[in-house]
Amino acid sequence: MPNQQDVADGLYAKLIDDTTPGSFYGELDGRIYEAEGPQNEKLPMCVMYIVDATPLMHFGNSNNWELQMQIDIYNQRSKGARVLREIGDKLLALLDRQDINVLVAGMSSVYVWNTSQGAPTIEEDAYRQTSQWTIHAS
Repeated sequence: MPNQQDVADGLYAKLIDDTTPGSFYGELDGRIYEAEGPQNEKLPMCVMYIVDATPLMHFGNSNNWELQMQIDIYNQRSKGARVLREIGDKLLALLDRQDINVLVAGMSSVYVWNTSQGAPTIEEDAYRQTSQWTIHAS
């Protein structure tokens, strides 16, 4: 089984790789967290986590795994849902259908794609957009 932390670290590195203004990282002012964000954090922010890892049916010596990841993006409700969607579109462009350079013992390839971009929902004084991702490691 792939080390989930190695995969999470590689995906996090991809999210913070481009720090230029207007990038996904730049839109969030670097507020990208793994597993849990701080209480009362300034918005916008992003929280990513792996929710499941499942071996795929395989034959012979193949070693294929699928991991499911969820990424939540939060923004101030006063900024509107459209701004949140624009940040989500930058995430989609960054990760969807990408090979991620991750060093995972026993794995030669890690590929990620979006399975649901999600729709903005209201949570108290914030909007939240939850996207679902599948990661194939082999």
